[in-house]
Amino acid sequence: MWKTIPYPTVDTLPAALVESEERLRLAAEAADLFAWELDLENNTLKWSHNAARVLNCAADQLTSDPAQRDFFINLDDRLEVLNAYENAKAARSDKFDASFRGLEGDKDHAFWRMFGRIIYDDLGVATRVVAATQNITFQKNAEEELRLLAQRLATAEEAAGTLIYDWNLRTGEVWRSAGTERVLGWTAQEMGTSMAKWAELLHPADAPHMKAMAQADFTLFNDHFVVEYRLRHKLGHYVWLLDSGRVYRDAQGNVFRVAGALVDISSRKRAEASSNRQAAMINLSFEPIFVWHPERGIVEWNQGAQQLYGYTREEAIGQPSDTLLQTIRPITQEKLLEILKTENSWQAELQRNAKGGRQLIVESRYQLIDVDGDILILETDHDISERKRAETYTARMAAVALASHDALFGITPQGYIETWNPAAQRVFGYSANEAIGQHVRILALSAMHEGQSKILRQVQNSETVGPYEARRVRKDGSTIDVSVAIAPVKAPDGSLLSLSVAVHDISDRKEWEARQWLMNRELVHRNKNSFAVLQGIMRSTLRHSVNPKDFADAFSGRLHSLAAAQDMLTASDWRGAELGALLRHQLAAYAMPDDTRLVISGPQVNLPPEYAVPFSLIFNELATNAVKFGALSVPTGSIQIYWRTERPSREKLVLFLTWRERGGPLVVSPEKLGFGLTLIQKSIADAKIENEFAPDGLTCKIELTLKTARTSKFRPKSSISSLRSH
Repeated sequence: MWKTIPYPTVDTLPAALVESEERLRLAAEAADLFAWELDLENNTLKWSHNAARVLNCAADQLTSDPAQRDFFINLDDRLEVLNAYENAKAARSDKFDASFRGLEGDKDHAFWRMFGRIIYDDLGVATRVVAATQNITFQKNAEEELRLLAQRLATAEEAAGTLIYDWNLRTGEVWRSAGTERVLGWTAQEMGTSMAKWAELLHPADAPHMKAMAQADFTLFNDHFVVEYRLRHKLGHYVWLLDSGRVYRDAQGNVFRVAGALVDISSRKRAEASSNRQAAMINLSFEPIFVWHPERGIVEWNQGAQQLYGYTREEAIGQPSDTLLQTIRPITQEKLLEILKTENSWQAELQRNAKGGRQLIVESRYQLIDVDGDILILETDHDISERKRAETYTARMAAVALASHDALFGITPQGYIETWNPAAQRVFGYSANEAIGQHVRILALSAMHEGQSKILRQVQNSETVGPYEARRVRKDGSTIDVSVAIAPVKAPDGSLLSLSVAVHDISDRKEWEARQWLMNRELVHRNKNSFAVLQGIMRSTLRHSVNPKDFADAFSGRLHSLAAAQDMLTASDWRGAELGALLRHQLAAYAMPDDTRLVISGPQVNLPPEYAVPFSLIFNELATNAVKFGALSVPTGSIQIYWRTERPSREKLVLFLTWRERGGPLVVSPEKLGFGLTLIQKSIADAKIENEFAPDGLTCKIELTLKTARTSKFRPKSSISSLRSH
C-alpha cells in the first residue's frame, strides 16, 4: 500500500497483494483516513495512495521530505503533535496518538486524529514511524453539537427547576441528571442507579396512587404519562414534583424503558393550596362575594351571595349581575369600567333586588382583576339595608324630637343627660350645652331625689315606667307640673344602652282642672245663692218701681247683665272676663256701632271670675241711669269710660276706672240713694267707689286691687244679697 511518488502500477504487483491492498484502500476511504510512513534511517516520507483525496490537496503537495509532513496541521497545534511523538519515544513506547486542528483543502476548520506506531531495532533505536490520520471533523462537530445540546439542556433544566431521568427496566439501572441535587438535595451518587432510593423517598400518601398509576399507564399501553407526587428532600421536607414522560415498548408491547422530566411544582402547590383555602374561605364567607365579566356575566358566586340575594350558583353563573340583581348605581357600567381600568378599585352604596323582589341597599366594593389580559371584576357586598332603615328611622325620630312640643332627652343608665331636644330647653330653661353631662336630678326637687332614683332603678331593670305625674324644677327655680315616661334602650344582645325620657308639660291641664274645680265650686255656690240674689234684685227692683213696666224693664236689664257675665265666664272656661270686652258687651244695646258718643279706652285687663259679675251689674246700672236721666237721654250727651293700672308687686294689680258723663240734663245730687246707686256702691266690697254729681254730668270712679297670682284663693264678698234690705 505504500508508494513513493509516483504511485506504481497494478501490473507490477502480484494479484494477491493487489486484492489485499484494494480492500485496505476501500476501508481507508470508508473511514476517511490515510496512512503515512517515516523512514528515520533514510529520512524519507511515504504517503498512502488516498492521502491527497482525504486531505483534499494537490498530489504534488505530498512530498517525500519529512520537513513537509506537517503542512496540513494548524500552526498552533504542531508543537502538541510533536510532543505526543517525542513523549512516546522518550517513554520507549511504541504507540502515540494526538488530536489536532488542520486544513482540509482551502478550509481551516477540519479536525484530525493521528494514531502512530514507532518501530525500534534490536538496540532500541527508533527506525520507522507508521501512522494513520483520520478526518474527525464530523465527529467533532457532532460532539460539539452534543455538548451544546447538553449545555442548553442543563441550563434549561436549571432554569425550569427540573431533573431528567432515563430508566432501563431490563437492567434496572436509572440515569439521572445533575438536577437531582438541585431539586432534591441528593447527589446522583447518593441516589444510586436503581429505583430503590426513589421508592424510599416517596411520600407515604402518594405510594398507593403511584402504584395504581403505574399499572394503569404501563400495562394499558398509554405511552405518555403525567403524574404529581411528593419526594422527601435531603433536608427533610417534601417536594412536590410533576413527572411527565413516556414509555418505550418492544415489539411485544412490553415496556423496557421509561424516560421523563421532573419539575419542582412545590410553589405552585402551595399557591394552589393557598388559593383553595382562600376560595373555601370566600365560599364560606357570610359576606356576598362574586366575580363577573363585562360580557360573560357572573363567573363565580359564593354562598354569602346566595344567602343574601336568594339565587343559587347555578342560577347566577352566566347572568349579567346588573340584570339579575336589578342594580341601581350612581354611575353607568361603562363609567365604572373606565374608573376600574385607571384606579383598579371603586366603592359605593347600591340599590339591588333579591330574588322575589325584596329591596336591598348594599355597600359594594369593586376590584379589577387582570387575568392574561382578560378583565374580571371581583365584587364584595355588605348588606346595610337595616342600617339605612335605622338611619332613616333615627333621622325621622330626630326630626320628630326637634319638632316635638314635649321635652325629649336621653340619659345614661346612671342618670346623666346625653341628649336634649329644643322642647326640653323650652320646658326647663336649660340649653343643650347646659343640660348634657348633668345628672337628671337637677330637674327634680331635692325632696323628690329618692323617688327619682327608685324610678331609675326600675328602668335599669328593663322596666318601662310611666307615664306618671310629677312636679319638676326649671332653671329659674320655678316648678312645673309634668307627665313623665321612661323607657330602656337596649342593644341587640339585650344589654341596657341608655334610657329615653319623655316629659309632657301638663301645667295647662292642671290649671284647667283647677278652673274646673273653681267653676264647680262657683256653680254650687251660685246655685245656692242664685235664687236669693234674684229674689233680692227682684224685691228691690219692685220696691223702687212706679209701675209694672218700670219693674219689668229694670229687672230684665239686670237679669241680662247677670246672664251676659255668666256667658263670658263660661266662654273663657272661668278664667275671667276682659274688662274692655265686658264694657262693650254691656253697652252694645245703648249705642250704634258708629256712635261717637261712647268712648272706651284703657289697657287690657282680665277680671277674675269673682269680679266679672259685679262689674257687669255696675255697668248695667250706670248705662241704664244714663239712658233714663243722664248723658244718653239727650242727643248731645256723651260718655267717656277709661282706665289705667298700676302694679305695686308681682301678685297685685291696681285698677283705676272712671265713668264720666257730659252734655246731659242738669244733674242734681240725690237726697237719698236708690237701688241702682246702692248696687253700684256695694257690689264690690273691696272696691273704693266714688260718685260725683257735677251739674254737667255724673262721674263714677272705681279703684280695685286685683290679685293675679295663680295660687291666690282670694274670694271677694258679694254685696248683692245685702241689697234685699234696701
